[in-house]
Amino acid sequence: MKESRIQELLARYYDGCATLAEEEELKAFFRTADIPPALQSEQEMFRQLADTTDSEPEVPAGLEERIARQIDALEAKEQQERRKPRKALLRPLVRLAGVAAVAGLLIAVGMQLQPYTPASTLQDTCATPQEAYAEVRGALLKLSATLHKGSDQLAKVQKTGQRIQENLKHSFQQLKTNEQ
Repeated sequence: MKESRIQELLARYYDGCATLAEEEELKAFFRTADIPPALQSEQEMFRQLADTTDSEPEVPAGLEERIARQIDALEAKEQQERRKPRKALLRPLVRLAGVAAVAGLLIAVGMQLQPYTPASTLQDTCATPQEAYAEVRGALLKLSATLHKGSDQLAKVQKTGQRIQENLKHSFQQLKTNEQ
């Protein structure tokens, strides 16, 4: 096989674009003894790859039990966290709300003390009420369409989240069943 063809196949392989047939072609080429010196390092990699793909890796004994124990420990820790009083979490929020209330009060008082001076006078931009109605209607239709798009996307996200929760719930139930 020509070295240029091998170089082309290697480029496709490293880009993740090689088909299974092209990968087999590369493996077959690197199994031969007549490899150009420029491709010697590639030959070693493909030999190691062929060795690992022929056999399934061994799963350590007791791995499933250890994972199940860790999951149970994490669930227990999560349950304990839920039971902790949340007063410590609320204190900073109450202080922050107090600061925000005082700031709002100061802004309101400051605005009342300042006399109102309009920066500019409002002008009609439409010649007739019908024209104004058409402009407002168009703007509201655009707003409605945009909100509708957002709500559709939110519905898709919610459905996906529900499916993920159901899959996790099912997986946990299978782990508990296998444990027993």
